Amino acid sequence: MVEHNLAKVGVASSNLVSRSILLLIFLSLSLFANPYSLCEQKLALAYEQVYPNIIINHLQVSSSQALPKDFNSYKLKDISISKALLKREKGSFTAQFITTQNKIKKLRFNFTATCFIDVLVASKDIQRNQKLSSQNTQTQQISLQKAPRDLLSFNPNLVSKFHIKKGSMLSSYQFKQEKLIKRGENIRAIIKEGALSLEFDAIALQAGDKDELIRIQSKDRKIFTGTIIGAKKVFIK
Repeated sequence: MVEHNLAKVGVASSNLVSRSILLLIFLSLSLFANPYSLCEQKLALAYEQVYPNIIINHLQVSSSQALPKDFNSYKLKDISISKALLKREKGSFTAQFITTQNKIKKLRFNFTATCFIDVLVASKDIQRNQKLSSQNTQTQQISLQKAPRDLLSFNPNLVSKFHIKKGSMLSSYQFKQEKLIKRGENIRAIIKEGALSLEFDAIALQAGDKDELIRIQSKDRKIFTGTIIGAKKVFIK
């Protein structure tokens, strides 16, 4: 059984470090652990790959069928489980083993799990087109089973698509990436003709992201079409 302290990987460390620790644990245990323990470790790795900041309080694997007499001599190759099943408190998965005769054998196992995960929650009402920030969000730990399907990771470049009430769990479908250049923003236009280069101030008449074409207007009200090449920069061909 994977207990609380073992599965708490990633809470106080980076995602990369947590994955490395779990991998080292699995590799070291594979030298002497029985197939049941190895299945539990592989399952814990599957959880961590899908939910990097997961906290596993309980994880136990049991057989759903009669096992071969020489099962303890089997070598675990891999397990197969869907992302949807990982969100359940109990379920089943398929494990692939190499037998003592060096053949591949698949077996079904049951599991029970108690997992928690940190989610972003609106700490105040978030208005339409308002940017995501530390001022309007907070982290809350909930049961994995109650977590939204499309978990949102904090990104200050996201803006809300619509009004979100205080206390709502935040999902990625509620937000969109903020445009690199916004409509009405003051930008710098660049024109190149051979070795000559000319720059002038203009206003963006459209919003857009890098490599997109937008219309801009110079101070003398001339309209140009150019390609966004960076923040507040448009290249006119």
